[in-house]
Amino acid sequence: MFTTPEQFSAAAKSNFEAQIATLNALTTRAFESVTKIVDLNLNAAKASFEETSAATKQLLAVKDPQEFFSLTTAHTQPSAEKALAYSRSLATIASSARQNSPRQLKSKSLKVAARSANSSTL
Repeated sequence: MFTTPEQFSAAAKSNFEAQIATLNALTTRAFESVTKIVDLNLNAAKASFEETSAATKQLLAVKDPQEFFSLTTAHTQPSAEKALAYSRSLATIASSARQNSPRQLKSKSLKVAARSANSSTL
């Protein structure tokens, strides 16, 4: 029970500070995840551009249809593997962000509850 306004004020202040800390932690984690995704996308775009440029040069230098189709087939498999690797990297980033956020919230909530309990018993 809160017996004095000072105790209530201290508990409210503690609760507010904990909420701000939780929000700050979640925002930081979200920003880190977005940064990882942006880096992944930039690297994928750069690699894709370089590979497409090289493949286009090879295809423009082709002299007969047989060579054209063999080059096209040769580029299909690596592209599919790279798309799969990209998807896995993206899933890893998303999974990491999802797993860590609930832990942070639970930890912060427990701290808030402990502070509130300590403040109310003063």
